[in-house]
Amino acid sequence: MAKYSYGLLLALALLVAVPFEGTRGLYETSEGRYAEVAREMRETGSYLEPTLDYRPHWAKPPLTYWAIAAGLALAGDDAWGVRAYNIAAFALTVLAVAAIGAALWDAPTGWVAGLVYISSLFPAIGAASATADTLLALWVTLAVLAYARARRGARPRGWVCAMWLLFGIGFATKGPPALLPLLALIGFHVSARRPFRFADPLGIALFVAAGAWWYALEIARHPELARYFLGTEVVARNLSGDLHRNAQWYGPLVIYAPILLAAPGWWVADALRIARRERLCSWRRLAEAARSGTAAGLLLYWLAVPLVAFALARSRLPLYLLPLYPAIAIAIARGIGLEPRAGAARARVHRVAACSIAVLIALKGVAAQVPSAKDATRVYREAARAAGSDARFVLYREPKLHGFQFYAGRRAERLSATGSEPWADRSLDAALADAEPARAYAIVARDALAPEIEALLRAKAILFTRVPLTGRSLFVIPRPSASAAH
Repeated sequence: MAKYSYGLLLALALLVAVPFEGTRGLYETSEGRYAEVAREMRETGSYLEPTLDYRPHWAKPPLTYWAIAAGLALAGDDAWGVRAYNIAAFALTVLAVAAIGAALWDAPTGWVAGLVYISSLFPAIGAASATADTLLALWVTLAVLAYARARRGARPRGWVCAMWLLFGIGFATKGPPALLPLLALIGFHVSARRPFRFADPLGIALFVAAGAWWYALEIARHPELARYFLGTEVVARNLSGDLHRNAQWYGPLVIYAPILLAAPGWWVADALRIARRERLCSWRRLAEAARSGTAAGLLLYWLAVPLVAFALARSRLPLYLLPLYPAIAIAIARGIGLEPRAGAARARVHRVAACSIAVLIALKGVAAQVPSAKDATRVYREAARAAGSDARFVLYREPKLHGFQFYAGRRAERLSATGSEPWADRSLDAALADAEPARAYAIVARDALAPEIEALLRAKAILFTRVPLTGRSLFVIPRPSASAAH
């Protein structure tokens, strides 16, 4: 790929991923939760058993937390450190996307696929969000690349084993969602009747070793986790609406349809033109592609099988689709390569990519400056300026807001009206009944709850100062020697 340089793709990927990556604060709820789990890992040294609020947190296997903890060690205990792993994951995914395009078709297709992925809106959003999705997208894309190499190679077994290993690492990153692209490849392999063996015993052993060891270890230590992993993380997450993540029947239309339309950014015009030209809205045409055993069929399986599963599940979030977007980027690149005037099309590709990259960087800069109540970093910094960083911070009726705790660098007591909730340490009334604090006491609450706190403080004749925060209020009860105003 001399003309189509992987080095240049890597440089462009970094150009998109690095600017403002640490400027925007940690958004609730996902970023704050992932960051706080990683911080607690480093503080306690408990790298095998994740904790959140210093309580066991089994929702995800630990690989993503390890990646964040490594970033914190290398780049510092701030948003830069939290999102550092995403920069590497995004850049490597770009190279893998380009390599798949080259393996399935040719080097120009791979080059365009890499450019499309770099300059698309959805991957850039994922790379700027501290979740497991960008890391999972990397493992899935590398696994598909290994399968594509096996499909073309004279000795495919090594690539098949690599594919299984990478899917195992994906399973150690986010658990069962990593299995959906694997099921897609199984479906394609069976329909295409490929001559090499997919269910390689060594490969399956590598998958189990890489992906299942943590689950096996923790179930051995805590037998009750078997029911939790299966009942909550698999059955309840997918078949019930208990998690309140867009479980309504129309959820796929509200969550996934806009993402699929907006994900390519400016490339959506190319995507729609290609879909119309190739008659991709025809069920008959899609069925032919699925049965063809061709590279186009591989992309179709990669996209369609997980998408159907996500649509049927009762827990739906936009970034769930991120590991599927490489298939869309490669399909757009292939469609552009089939245009009659290929030279003119590629010149237009470079212009669109350049403009899109500039817009993405600008959008990241704007997002870093816009105040948001979800920005736990901003809330903490405003509270620390008003009460002092050594104040005793408590969170009223805030079961989440873990990014605040991450920046405080210590546990923040969580209060409620009754103290009976599973996440609450005690009631606000019980906390206020304590002896006067030796340091400033600072209560953080949403604005809607501020009158409730203010009434209680006045009823107890407690001196306080109310300070507005972004989307919240801060009630500062000063040290006994300090003066305060009502």
